Amino acid sequence: MPAHHSNPGYQLTDLPAILSNPQELPADSEVNPLNLHHATSDNQNTPAEAVTDANASIVDCQSVCRRSCQKEHRKDPAYMQQLRKRQREWVRERRKDPAFLERQREQAKERRKDPAYAERERKRAREYRKDPANVERQRKRRIELASDRRNRVSILMHLRKRQEALESKLQKNS
Repeated sequence: MPAHHSNPGYQLTDLPAILSNPQELPADSEVNPLNLHHATSDNQNTPAEAVTDANASIVDCQSVCRRSCQKEHRKDPAYMQQLRKRQREWVRERRKDPAFLERQREQAKERRKDPAYAERERKRAREYRKDPANVERQRKRRIELASDRRNRVSILMHLRKRQEALESKLQKNS
């Protein structure tokens, strides 16, 4: 890749020599503003189009390089962990934005109206329920919730007994 593609600070050092007076050219030729030494033909681009085409080719090249680098990075667990962390932080920040939340709600409403989307969701939900890993997670969650409920009940019963003991002490003292 040429240096000016990979280095944004690169500046042209070999500029073409420009004639100081364009009227010195023969009258029957047009001047190509990109290179004053060559006459233009009718099928060449305007300067703006040429710059746009050049930029597009640079962007295409960069996106191809970026995609290949991303493929390599996605194999690296440390990179993927960092990527997921950045994405979670980005989403956390976005959830604070009311306009973003409203757009998300509107998009979800539109998706739910689509019968094909609803069918895909039903199918995915049925498949998810059959997934052994999900079944195990749900079983563990039910056990945790049940033990949590039992703990809350035992704590409440302990607090009631304590309250009753305090009330009985107060009645004895008065």
